Amino acid sequence: MRSLPLKSVMICVVLCGLTFASAQAEGSYREAPCPPQLVQAEVEGETVVCGVLEVPERHGVADANALELAVLILKAHSRTPEPDPVIFLQGGPGGAALSTVEFWADLPWRSARDIILIDQRGTGYGEPNLKCPELYRNLDFGEAASDCAERISASGYDLNAFNSRENAADISLLFAALNIEQANLYGVSYGTRLALTIMRDVPERVRSVVLDSTYPPQAERLIEFGPNFERALGHVFASCAADPACDAVYPDLEKTFFEAVEEYGYWTTDGLALSSQDLLNLLFQAMYDESIAVSLPYAFRELSRGNDDSFALILSGLATAEEIETGQVNLFSIWRGLADVFKFIWREVQSEGVYFSTECPEDVLFQHPRAVERAARRLPFQLSLLAQDTGEQMFTACRAWGLARAETVEAEAVVSSIPTLVLAGSFDPITPPEWGQRAAKTLNNSYFFEFKNAAHGVFASGDCPVNMVQAFLNNPSIQPNPSCMDDIELTFYVPEEAKGFKGKR
Repeated sequence: MRSLPLKSVMICVVLCGLTFASAQAEGSYREAPCPPQLVQAEVEGETVVCGVLEVPERHGVADANALELAVLILKAHSRTPEPDPVIFLQGGPGGAALSTVEFWADLPWRSARDIILIDQRGTGYGEPNLKCPELYRNLDFGEAASDCAERISASGYDLNAFNSRENAADISLLFAALNIEQANLYGVSYGTRLALTIMRDVPERVRSVVLDSTYPPQAERLIEFGPNFERALGHVFASCAADPACDAVYPDLEKTFFEAVEEYGYWTTDGLALSSQDLLNLLFQAMYDESIAVSLPYAFRELSRGNDDSFALILSGLATAEEIETGQVNLFSIWRGLADVFKFIWREVQSEGVYFSTECPEDVLFQHPRAVERAARRLPFQLSLLAQDTGEQMFTACRAWGLARAETVEAEAVVSSIPTLVLAGSFDPITPPEWGQRAAKTLNNSYFFEFKNAAHGVFASGDCPVNMVQAFLNNPSIQPNPSCMDDIELTFYVPEEAKGFKGKR
């Protein structure tokens, strides 16, 4: 689950028009043109087809409003594909699946199986899209959330309808509408929580499940937020210390980092002031991406030396440690990084309204502010402040959103015998490996693997997890061979001329 950025917002969003109608029939499906910007490398009607799944706003409720969910199907390369497609369940909650199409287009899984992307209710290219532009116009977070909730409700939609249980029922209707006898679910982040909900509520047509960066219902995200971030940072410190070259160049990395954060104060550029808490939030978001991990010891050293610009460039993904150290950072390399950001600006990427309607009832309201505060106090000072601040903002938003706590079952472990492959990344700051293990304990036909070089979204870290997933899809009853994990190496960037640096500012 990618956490909703509460302070540092880089992308402004514009609300889509909201319309609603009565549902004609549960699960009706029609083909529709694909968003052209998503399928430029495909042949529409041949290698990719798109459509709209119409579902009731509240399943089982007569004359419910109709919601439209956008669907994109990447057709298998084989002329005789397997009958069980892979259905991708996006994270967030509130993330748009269709906007991730590039990640899936060239995966070897597509050689034999269709890959189906579906924008969950209230997200992406569907109708409605519960975006909250108010959050980017009003600095009072609670007031902005309240304004968004009131506007959506006034538009005729029920905020209580945008949750995991209703999402799971939508996927069941997708199976029926597309005549899918069996399917494989691939969930990432919040998508794993949705996959677990499907396994609990509508398991009949689920052949196998991959949980990548698991967010189990029994997790207490706000209470565990700070400790999870501390654990991920600890993996960076320990991995560098265990690497003789890294340790020689960046000795006492943990001490160097925390001293630099304590001394940080504010970084001001072009009228923008970033505090040490903003800095830690930027680091937290950056650690979702394992490709940034190799540059982190260097970035921490640069921060300790007062080179805040270098630290920010690395964490924003606009430059690597090597590019900065060797002077290769230029307009081209920065534009290359910005192009990756701009590519998503005009896509329907994030629905904050769905985030609140799901997270508040299913997670936040099962926790108490005092418990979050007690857990945060055990952390290093600056991490403690970040954890408390994050908790306070979420409790404020959820009070403003105004929904009641979900039924207790939404916070309980899911028990299932469906074959399940559980993947975790050691650098992941938000869905730690322990969460994957926690979910696997009640999945009696599961296999768990932790990838030391991966972060959030393990499949993106290299060929090894991709090939293990393919082996699992081919035969879910057999544990994938993990031998490729022995060949995975993580090499931190170590500039030759930096040897002799002793970790002092």
